[in-house]
Amino acid sequence: MKCCPFKKWLLLLLLIAGSISLHAQTYRLRSFKGKTVSIRVYEQITPRALVVVCGTDTVKVSESWALDTVRVWNQQFLQLTYAVRGGSNLGIRNTLVVCAAQGKLCQALQAETFREYDLRNLHGGDPGEYELYRVQMRLLGSTPATYRLQLTVHDESRSGRTPANNRRSDT
Repeated sequence: MKCCPFKKWLLLLLLIAGSISLHAQTYRLRSFKGKTVSIRVYEQITPRALVVVCGTDTVKVSESWALDTVRVWNQQFLQLTYAVRGGSNLGIRNTLVVCAAQGKLCQALQAETFREYDLRNLHGGDPGEYELYRVQMRLLGSTPATYRLQLTVHDESRSGRTPANNRRSDT
């Protein structure tokens, strides 16, 4: 009995989709007590989510569209920056920072760290409509007693329709 080509393509697609969700990245961090812990990060395909696992703790970020960058801060924190589904000409990225304390996965920070709305290159769009908000983070210090989070924020908005709202600041 012959298998129809549609079923073959569907089977191949399901195999590929299933394998994508299985690719996890594992990071070894130190807990605040000095113990080595493993944190697994992967993108779940259906339903779409960013999944962070440490021991028996699991955090699912359902608003995640795609994992962008992962950074380790001082071997104790994991910074995950992920894209959020925005809309037409709107780009959004959030950042989640996690750590391990007392055998548990802890969320240290979650914030919107990038937003861009751009109509300058849109066909028939307003060449004067543009917004950009960007936050860069850096952990200073080497112990929990001396940790400080340094933020560099760029906030810019230009509009031909409402020029009174135009602004640009870097802090």
